[in-house]
Amino acid sequence: MSDLLTRYLRLIRLPASILKVSAVLLLVILVSDGYVVRAQPVLHLDDLPADSPNTRFFVDEFLERRPGLSMNGFTCGEACGDGLGLAEVLRAVYAEADPTVVLVFERVLALAGEEVEANPASRGAVIRNTERLQALALVALASYVLAKNGNSFTLLNAHAQHPILPPDEALARLRSGLTTPTAFSVDDALDVDAVKWTMALMNLARTLDLYLALENAFAHFGDPDYAAPGATRLLSCEEKGRLLGDFARSVERLNALATAEVLPGFGVGWDEVQPGNWPMKAHLAVGYAALAYQRPSGALCTEYSYLPLDDWLRRAFRSAGEPTAQDRARHWHYQTQNGRRFFAEGPYYFHLTLSEVVPFWHAIRLNRLLDVFADYDGDDPFRSTWFLEPLHWLADLVTPDGRVPPLDDGNKARMEHTGLLRWSPAYGDGPLGRKFAWIHDRPIHGFGADDDLLVVILAMPRLGRGQGQPPVPEVGNTRPEQSGSGGEQQLVLRRTDGRGHIHYVLLNGESGDALRRGEGHEQADQMQLLYFVDGISGLLDSG
Repeated sequence: MSDLLTRYLRLIRLPASILKVSAVLLLVILVSDGYVVRAQPVLHLDDLPADSPNTRFFVDEFLERRPGLSMNGFTCGEACGDGLGLAEVLRAVYAEADPTVVLVFERVLALAGEEVEANPASRGAVIRNTERLQALALVALASYVLAKNGNSFTLLNAHAQHPILPPDEALARLRSGLTTPTAFSVDDALDVDAVKWTMALMNLARTLDLYLALENAFAHFGDPDYAAPGATRLLSCEEKGRLLGDFARSVERLNALATAEVLPGFGVGWDEVQPGNWPMKAHLAVGYAALAYQRPSGALCTEYSYLPLDDWLRRAFRSAGEPTAQDRARHWHYQTQNGRRFFAEGPYYFHLTLSEVVPFWHAIRLNRLLDVFADYDGDDPFRSTWFLEPLHWLADLVTPDGRVPPLDDGNKARMEHTGLLRWSPAYGDGPLGRKFAWIHDRPIHGFGADDDLLVVILAMPRLGRGQGQPPVPEVGNTRPEQSGSGGEQQLVLRRTDGRGHIHYVLLNGESGDALRRGEGHEQADQMQLLYFVDGISGLLDSG
């Protein structure tokens, strides 16, 4: 090997025409000697559509750019700290081989390769279809833009575990899925629990957003299908109208489930009775969906469903962002007493809300909509104590293996949405991102539980493996003077013994508003003791 390499190095003194041949010779020499060398693919992304609203047959109401619910437009330009654009994601995958992005994008490619069921028989199957559809929408958009920029798919796919679908195949499969409402509709015959449908609706909203960006790309590249009455790759006016109608019915269905009256005729809805995460998840999903919807533009080509978009988005802001003294409908602030280090329903329930809360604020920040309502004066949640302090509390309680402690009537479950919260300091609060990066690096984690959120995770600037910060040895009330209304709800002690075993002790003593602001369906946890060592844990609960 060394003799062959020496002979090759002498060639670099030759003229450029011979040098090109010598490069091929080196590849042959190395491969024949047992070494495999792959040239880094050359990625071309010189021609990108402008980040603009969609105006094909219908018109956007809130968003100024497509895609705008997950990606930061086609390119984030000077605003990449708010989220990555499509171009930045593709560069990270195919030019830079950034492992924090490649791992997620590979999962998207795998999902896009799965078949969408035309007639799913369960709620889980419907949700799985919506995961496939949003992955397919991103792949179709990426594939089309890559092709229009003259990229070689053979070269790109040589460096990926899962090949990206060529444009015509991706477009045909996406079009088939979008014109099959039975595959994705929120059907009242399958389940009547609103909170179990939130991810399906948010997946659909992201799918629609990515499809509308695809239409913008067709317009930018002058594709004849953009304006053709009988479009074969894009949806026709009638088909797009039906898609918006099917989407509207799903949104209305979820909203009806969330606001159903406790007793018919009394005018009090379940979302008003319950102050906890259940109505917040539902209202955020409906508000998020409002961002994706469109209003008619010019002559209608199909039946149109009017939706109270302003009301639904405004309600989401109120539920997840407005301070309050006693208003139970302002769920985040009511549950946390305006940003204290506890969540009245406990850490298990709290971490379950993040699949709706974080993508909602991600989209609001991305589209500069924090001031869309004149009477809302909230600041950037990802850099504000009212939002961050409860999340720091959640991270500080983590068990040594990266799980939520089983307090209240919850379970010892892995923190599923750490992929959303391991953000870099450029994107959000740096200390919080480092805490969740450490949690995410625990062996039990990965992206399997985040299939709903892969396209959002892709757009978030995130810390890489090994950049996390482990929990501090002591959290909470460690001195008598810390007790009372200003103290913590829990005490956590972490110690390592002489044999290297980590001992984790958590003492839970809920009091005050942590008791009064809960849903009322669970007994007060005024004394709990959790002991964890060497992979085994035990819980002592006085209740």
